Amino acid sequence: MQVLQASKRIKVERQLDCVRELLSELESLNCGHAETAIDKLVGLGGLGMDASSLPAPLQRLLEQLRQRKHVDLRADSTSLAAVARLGADMPRLKYLKLSTCKIKQAPLEVFALPRLVSLSLVNNDLRLLPSAIQQLTRLTLLDVSYNRLARLPAALGALSRLESLYAVMNDLEHLPETFCNLTALSVCNLECNLLVDLPTAWDRMTSLRTLYVGNNKLQALPPALCALPNLTLK
Repeated sequence: MQVLQASKRIKVERQLDCVRELLSELESLNCGHAETAIDKLVGLGGLGMDASSLPAPLQRLLEQLRQRKHVDLRADSTSLAAVARLGADMPRLKYLKLSTCKIKQAPLEVFALPRLVSLSLVNNDLRLLPSAIQQLTRLTLLDVSYNRLARLPAALGALSRLESLYAVMNDLEHLPETFCNLTALSVCNLECNLLVDLPTAWDRMTSLRTLYVGNNKLQALPPALCALPNLTLK
């Protein structure tokens, strides 16, 4: 009996320690602590604690966390497991940074975030983007600069609200023909790739204002691109 009581007491103490740590980290709810908090939320489940069993102040803080719209997981590859919980725990999430995390593929859970409008995957080791990116129908900004992407998926063309695309310093040789379906695109930076040609149907992209294509292997530009009246080429 004493052994059981001691075991129960240790478990309770562990729960309380975790709660205290979460309370201290969630007080400010700033981006620098968000990923740690999500990891510990997962840990609470391992301790057998659900939200209803937590103290009222922590419940309120967790609810605030669920309402967050911006999470920054830069330079913390150990926290990527927490991304799997983002859709369930943070359904309002709009802005996500997974930068400098040394990842070779983006977690598929990222592409199941229904309200995401801005996604940064800068400075990783990505070789490809999955076709699941077409599920991010509200996305307006995508930054995949400083990776090792050899191509962009044809599914990218389904992002009808995309306004800003940055793919600087990759290994892109070609763009999919569906690229010209990005009719809301205003700013596009494709500098420092290996592009040898570009799609032809640029006349659809009437919203395009600035295009960076320097430091590639282009010998000529498509006539339809040069004919866009409000475009600045750099």
